[in-house]
Amino acid sequence: MALNPYEFLILVGMAGVRLMVPILFAALGEILIERSGVMNLSIEGMMMLGAFITYFGTDYFQSIPLGLMIALVVGAAVGLCLAIFYVPLRANQAAVGLSFWFLLTGITLYLYRVTYGVLLVPKRIVSLEQVNIPVLHQIPVIGPIFFSQNLLVYVSFLFTIVLGIILTKTTLGLKITATGINPKAAQAQGINVHRLRILCTVVGTMLIALGGGYLATELRVFSDFMIAGRGWIAIGVAIFSGWSPYKAIGGAFLFGVVDSLQLQLQVLFPGWPYQILMMMPFIVTIGTLALISRKVVYPSALGTPF
Repeated sequence: MALNPYEFLILVGMAGVRLMVPILFAALGEILIERSGVMNLSIEGMMMLGAFITYFGTDYFQSIPLGLMIALVVGAAVGLCLAIFYVPLRANQAAVGLSFWFLLTGITLYLYRVTYGVLLVPKRIVSLEQVNIPVLHQIPVIGPIFFSQNLLVYVSFLFTIVLGIILTKTTLGLKITATGINPKAAQAQGINVHRLRILCTVVGTMLIALGGGYLATELRVFSDFMIAGRGWIAIGVAIFSGWSPYKAIGGAFLFGVVDSLQLQLQVLFPGWPYQILMMMPFIVTIGTLALISRKVVYPSALGTPF
């Protein structure tokens, strides 16, 4: 049965919001890390590890909250390891980030094979329940798209607001920004640059792991390379948004909507080359962000060990 335009818009919009959440969580984590002056390129591997840990924890305990909590703990541990290389050891941040990307991806695939073997049909885990916000979910178009979602969607919106307030309205946020612009001047003002960068890296990787974990709960399965470039898109969103959480939500939403649209087009037009359709979210998102990012101001000390 064919969908009318209104139903199609609602369907694409609702799925788009759900698909934007992994990008948003990861972009928020990357924004926090890079605002402190640390360049983190391990995001793709961190999201993949977070997805597997959440999948395994949810499957073992039959509880999504427990699965996500374990993923956050693992994310913090990995973030601490990264921070040690980035900050006190003053290693090349690009090299360390790329090395951890490969390492975390390999570890994840190894753990998955050891735990589950080779499955022709991936085992499905429990799913998140839809939560309707009273009154708001009844608003035409906007209501079902934004206010008839699962709890983690609302959490991602909340985290965006909270991180935006912290970075722009608090003393802590000003200190983080100062360490990313001029760490020597920040240290002269009594700011512990090393401690702050380690803190931002640990908390940021937890958010990145949460992004991968959400994707596992949304798809309800784990598969090889399921992140499929979303980590790199999140890095692009963080950079092209000017490291602003509020602007990052727009880039993440654009990716989610186009990703949702290409999935619907595969169903409506099965004869179309699906490979071309799968490229759409990446081409549209990167192209759009590149066009609007001409005036992006980089943190002066980004990627420079201190």
